[in-house]
Amino acid sequence: MIYLDYQATTPLAPEALAAMLPWLESQHANPHSAHAPGRAAKAAVEAARDDVAALMPAGGW
Repeated sequence: MIYLDYQATTPLAPEALAAMLPWLESQHANPHSAHAPGRAAKAAVEAARDDVAALMPAGGW
């Protein structure tokens, strides 16, 4: 079961922390910027979006 009623204190899954840690520590950049770090951040956002979408049912909710 996925519990979604944590409001602002949702515990972070270890997998999510591992995926985010490089961006939080040293690879932070604005994904809307045209420079190389911004393009890398944009690619990471798009990849994460695709990963989440792949977990959703085909017909949506």
